[in-house]
Amino acid sequence: MGCADSQIQGENTGLRNHESLNDSNLSASQSFIQVEKDLGLNQHKSDDLDKYFHRYSYAEEISQENLFKVGKIIGFDAQSKKEFFDQFMVNTLAVRKVEMLNSRRICTLSIILGSGSDNDKIKLLFQNYDLDSNKYLDKQEVIMLIEDILWIFLYAVPNYTLLVNGKNTLIGNEVQKLNSAQSFAKNDIVAHILDSESRITMESYARKFTKKEVKMLFNPERLRNRALEIYEKFLQHEKELEMQKQLKEKEEMQMLKKIKNSDDEGNEHKNKKKRGPRKYARKSVNKAHNNND
Repeated sequence: MGCADSQIQGENTGLRNHESLNDSNLSASQSFIQVEKDLGLNQHKSDDLDKYFHRYSYAEEISQENLFKVGKIIGFDAQSKKEFFDQFMVNTLAVRKVEMLNSRRICTLSIILGSGSDNDKIKLLFQNYDLDSNKYLDKQEVIMLIEDILWIFLYAVPNYTLLVNGKNTLIGNEVQKLNSAQSFAKNDIVAHILDSESRITMESYARKFTKKEVKMLFNPERLRNRALEIYEKFLQHEKELEMQKQLKEKEEMQMLKKIKNSDDEGNEHKNKKKRGPRKYARKSVNKAHNNND
């Protein structure tokens, strides 16, 4: 088989995989879960995936070629999911011959979706974000960890799901809300991890995962539901504030109208009082004039 035939076969495989995901009977939430399963990472151990991605990375970047190479070594089809992994592209102003992907985020994806115990995943994530290897996660490293996880499961997975489902309107609406929910969910989760601390040790970090608000980081479906819940509360709060604002403006308008009416009545009363004596004066003058006649 020639190179051209191989390329066509590869393209058809990718198309078939996309078609398998395009199921209009699935809800948006179910479609996201299906996409995560279809990546095939759950068939492999988190520590193996993490180890190989790090091995074939340069600092925090990995080439597309090396991504596909890791896929072949481990046994998952990264090439047919090229459009998904394209979202991990590193944006840079520098001109490069080879496009690079964010390997830190890809490692995080593989740690969470790969198989393994929570304890193993906690340790792997800690190591992945202990960037200076000082055995602490400072505030910026914790924030980076949360931002990456939220970006993966509230942005990358939903947007890819929308792509392979032919711009499904219901999925599109959910994607839009999830994209908007990232910053609100981040603040909530960071608060539960750091509390009032400026940095945390591995032991302290591991204890944080006894909280359901933190443990859900290992469950993308719960994470998305929680993010939407937080976002809906924010929208509801904004709606209530807007209603209060409108009510206050209405009350102020009514008060101004009442004051204006009161002023108008007062002015009218004053005018009547002013007009009264003048009329009386004119009558007196006329009477005096008649008497003189």
